[in-house]
Amino acid sequence: MSALDRLRRGVVAAFSDSAHSDVDAPIVEVERESERDDAGGSAYTNTSTGAGIVGIDVGAAFTANFSRSRVSTKLALQIYRFSGLAQRLIDILPLYGTRVGWEVLTDDDTNIMQGEDRRLNTQLVLREAWRNGLRDGGCYVFMVTSERGNPELSEPLDPSRLISVDKLQVYERAEIDLGGNFNGDPRSDNYRRPDVVSIYPNIAGPSNSFRAHYSRLLWLPGNDAGESVRTRNGGWDDSYYDAILDSLNRREAVASSGATHATRLVIPVATLKDMKPARSGKGAPTFKDRMIHMLRNMSNTRGVALPEGDSVALLSASISGFKDLDDNQWSNLAADTGFPQTILKGDTPGGLNANDQSSKDAFDTRISAGQNSDIREPLEKLYAAVLASTEGPSHGAIPDDWSLTFSPLGVPTELETAQLRKTVAETDAIYVQSRVLEPEDIIRSRFQGEYSTEIISVDIPTDEGPAVEEEVEVEGRL
Repeated sequence: MSALDRLRRGVVAAFSDSAHSDVDAPIVEVERESERDDAGGSAYTNTSTGAGIVGIDVGAAFTANFSRSRVSTKLALQIYRFSGLAQRLIDILPLYGTRVGWEVLTDDDTNIMQGEDRRLNTQLVLREAWRNGLRDGGCYVFMVTSERGNPELSEPLDPSRLISVDKLQVYERAEIDLGGNFNGDPRSDNYRRPDVVSIYPNIAGPSNSFRAHYSRLLWLPGNDAGESVRTRNGGWDDSYYDAILDSLNRREAVASSGATHATRLVIPVATLKDMKPARSGKGAPTFKDRMIHMLRNMSNTRGVALPEGDSVALLSASISGFKDLDDNQWSNLAADTGFPQTILKGDTPGGLNANDQSSKDAFDTRISAGQNSDIREPLEKLYAAVLASTEGPSHGAIPDDWSLTFSPLGVPTELETAQLRKTVAETDAIYVQSRVLEPEDIIRSRFQGEYSTEIISVDIPTDEGPAVEEEVEVEGRL
């Protein structure tokens, strides 16, 4: 058997011990059976469910596993804790979606929430809640408030009695009980969601549980697979792992198999004199002692003394083909998640440079879509409450026109900035050498105030009269 065959066998063996074994309900593996129809065509059918179409070529057939269960909250946490790659897959959206921040602008372009965001630590709180939501299938953030009259937390939040938003508290799915009463009024902004949830904080000692009205909560979604799936999940979304776990398993299986076979690249082969008769009968103990002596010396001293006639040779093994398997699984994981391989492998954003602009644009689009689908609504709900509070930045007078704007994602790294300035400097040197510009023009254009890649207008003499002022335009400000 070749090393590649052994590697492939290791991958198959790894799949037989899939992480799906810990989910809420057992997974029934789909059995595929090749059948022949009357015309002699080959097809796949599921022997457990009967699903499939006889007569379709096996290469074009698809059968679904209808008995597959979702990834449980407990399993999702274990996967996240003990797999660096699995953790990165959850963290990418929250990390890159919050790292550049956002602004709440009024009609005069004033960011009225800058101080409040620092006080409430909004950026880190939203990052944590977003991560928990993707991992567990949803997460709630409770707005701790001060209100006139101290109403019950199970009562709706009344903006007219709101004094301040004091704190944002994240609660994981394991701490939340949605109950069974969901809003059935399609006119409500909380349609199909629970009006009141029970919260059981994970704290040492007696649990101070409480019930909270939805108007006091910010909802961070999981992997939204539609209302029918959310209904079957008891009001929760799927975990992001539900969609990518198979691809993640294949990626980890290939890596694990490669690591296993890397320990077998050199195989010792022993040739013992008179080995056949010594394996049984009176010579058996002697044979065992010889083997133990040889292996112990090879392990401890990297050498061995052998009786006359015995020998040990080192056979070199090969894992040719592993790189192709490894690259293929990285490509598949990137396709399944929508994230570039440079990000999946833990490279910095600078790993996506001008040479990979299409991947950078696709990644920015993915992050922007996540911002708008996952965190825009809870942020706007939070800021509406802050603006309504009497101790807020507007003292309860909500501005007529305010908007949430996410900061641009394409912020250059320090390396990219240095490379751009180097290119501009080389171009400037050519201009000066060619007497297109004077050194004073470069100084005035680049270093008068904030660094700029623009060239301030220069005087160009003409034969017809006084100098004509013309603006030479290059790239915009950095």
